[in-house]
Amino acid sequence: MEYEEVSKRPGMIPNLTHSQIDTVLNQICSRAMEQRIYFRWRPFLPDPDDDMLVELAVAANVPYIVTSNLSDVSPAQALGIQVMTPGEFIRTFH
Repeated sequence: MEYEEVSKRPGMIPNLTHSQIDTVLNQICSRAMEQRIYFRWRPFLPDPDDDMLVELAVAANVPYIVTSNLSDVSPAQALGIQVMTPGEFIRTFH
């Protein structure tokens, strides 16, 4: 829901309609795997809507959170999770 809310903000993705954004998000969701979270770290980040990202990253034992919102999500680095922009992520693995 957070992805939908953010991606549909005016000017966020100016070349896609809301319907096209829904199609992209539906494709992402169709490939997703459910990860149960058995603990909560809240409040952990400045934006409470982002806390679930850290909880999910810890539960899934992932090494990265890829986001353009570095300022709000960077505290996750204290838990050993690298936080990087999409561009940094692509450069790292290209």
